[in-house]
Amino acid sequence: MAKLKKILNHLSLSFSARGLILLLFFSYLLKSVVIDDADIVASVITYTFLLFLLFSCVGTLLGKHLLKRKLQLLDVSSSSCVTAGQNSVFAFQLPKLFIFPFFQLQADFIFDHPLDEQPKYIISGKSSSTIIPLSITFPHRGLWTIEKIKFSFGDRFGICNTVWEDSDFHKTISVEPPHGYAETLPILSSFFRAGDENLNVTERKGDPYDIKRYHPSDGIRKIIWKLYAKNENLMAREAEASVCSEGQVALFCLARTEDDKAAASTIAYSQRLEHEELDLYASCLGGDIYRTTCELKTALIAHAFDKVEVVQSLEAFIDKVQKSLNNRPLQQLIIFVDSAYFLDENAVQNLVKIANFLESKQIKSAFFVVGQSIKNHTTVKRSKFIKCFFEAEEESPTKSTLNEFLALSNTRNIQIYTEESHA
Repeated sequence: MAKLKKILNHLSLSFSARGLILLLFFSYLLKSVVIDDADIVASVITYTFLLFLLFSCVGTLLGKHLLKRKLQLLDVSSSSCVTAGQNSVFAFQLPKLFIFPFFQLQADFIFDHPLDEQPKYIISGKSSSTIIPLSITFPHRGLWTIEKIKFSFGDRFGICNTVWEDSDFHKTISVEPPHGYAETLPILSSFFRAGDENLNVTERKGDPYDIKRYHPSDGIRKIIWKLYAKNENLMAREAEASVCSEGQVALFCLARTEDDKAAASTIAYSQRLEHEELDLYASCLGGDIYRTTCELKTALIAHAFDKVEVVQSLEAFIDKVQKSLNNRPLQQLIIFVDSAYFLDENAVQNLVKIANFLESKQIKSAFFVVGQSIKNHTTVKRSKFIKCFFEAEEESPTKSTLNEFLALSNTRNIQIYTEESHA
C-alpha cells in the first residue's frame, strides 16, 4: 500500500474518498470471492470496475499532459468599476480545448486574501474557445490579487483526479468601498487666523492689478503708459498679494480593513470640501498626505490591508501637514471612525491613545462616527453619544475603556459627531 501511494504521488494522481472505498471494496471481492470462490457474476463486476479504474487513471494522466501544454488564460474583462459588497463578473478566455468524455477540468482562482466563497469554474466537452465568466463578491475594499490558478482534472464520477497550478497568471482588482454619505456632517476648519493675517504679504503671486513706482528691474512691458501720458511719472503693474485660502481642513480616516463605511464617508466628505473649494489635507492608516479626493480614495484602497501603529501613523501625518504649511500649528483634526470600532477593546484603547496624543499636541479633535449604532440607538450630541451607544451593553468587554474615553471627552475639548446628529 505504501509503495502504491508513493507511485501515485510521483504521478500527481490522487483518489477521492469515494474512489478509495470502491477500490478497497472491489479488492476485497477480487481476493475473497473472485479468486477463492470463482463467482462468475462477481468476477464480471470486479474486473469491469478495475478496467474502469484503469481507464480513469490513464485518462486523467493523459488529459493532464495534453491540457497543461495548451492552457493559457487571457483576461478579457471590461474595465468597469468594482464595488465591495456587489456582485462583479470577470471574463477569462481559454484556447480551444478538447476534454475527454466523462472527464472535466476545474479551475480554482486563488486570491492573496481569503474570500467568503472561493471562485471556481468547471469545463467539459469540446469548444472552439472557452470564456470563463467568474462571478465574485468582494467583502470589502482593497487591492485583491489573483496569485495563482489551481487546475484539477479528473473523471466526473469523482474517482480520481490530478492537480497542478499556474503561478504565472496574476491579476490585481481594485475594489472601491460602497457609496458613502456625509451631507449631515459639519465642515470644520483645522486652522484659525485673525482677519489681518489673511494676506500673505511676503509673496505676490496674484493677478497683476496692483500699481507701484517703476523700477528698472520690472522691465519695459510692465510700464503703464496711459498714466505716464497724464502725469509723466513711470508707474508699473505689480502682482497682488497672495490670498490665503478661506478654509483648510485636515482629516484622518481610521478605517481598518473591513471599515468600508468610514472609508466611504471620508471620500464623500472630501468631495464636499472640494465642491466648497476648501483646501484638503487628508490621510489614512499607512498612507501619506493627500490633497485631492482621487488621491485619498486610491490610498484607502491601496492601504486597506496594511497593519500599522495608529498613533505613529497619525503623528507622521500631522508633521507632514504642518511642514507643508510652513510649520503652522494644526489646531483641529477631524477623525473618521466606523461605529464598529467601539466594539473592539484594542480599537477603543487606540482612541484613548489618540485623544491623549492630540491633547499633548494641543490639537482639538473632532470624531466623526459613521455606521449603524448598537440597538439602533439614535445619536445624541457630543460625549453623550457614547453613553447612549453602549447603555444596552452593560457587560460589554469594552466598558471600562469606553468609560475612560468618555471621561476624556467630558474633561477635554473632544467633539463627537454622527451622520444623524445634524440631520
